[in-house]
Amino acid sequence: MADVKIIASPDFPEQTAEVVTLQGSVLLGIRGKGEVGAEKIELENNLDRVSVQTEDETRSLLGAAGWGLAGSLLLGPTGLLLGALWGARKQKEICFDAQLKDGRKFLGIADVTTFQKLKAVTYR
Repeated sequence: MADVKIIASPDFPEQTAEVVTLQGSVLLGIRGKGEVGAEKIELENNLDRVSVQTEDETRSLLGAAGWGLAGSLLLGPTGLLLGALWGARKQKEICFDAQLKDGRKFLGIADVTTFQKLKAVTYR
């Protein structure tokens, strides 16, 4: 399961979606803020195209803090420093444009692995 942040869309409100792979199928689950149910879209038959808009490298402050804490518990002050450096490593995020075959579209942000799953669906 991987998160996709929908940042702009005429068809979906700004929200977080999840990409899930189940028994070879790739599903996109979209849930609005405060909604109980989620719309599930089976992407193999519904995703028309996905294209890269921008690629950014980001550093996670929360990741740095978590790894620093874990490092300090294991190796003391040296572990704190090493853990913080490891947790703050760069992670690539891709901003992409996705178009469904029914005409709906959205601009989203995901990690590289999730984007690759989405792109692979368009080649099936």
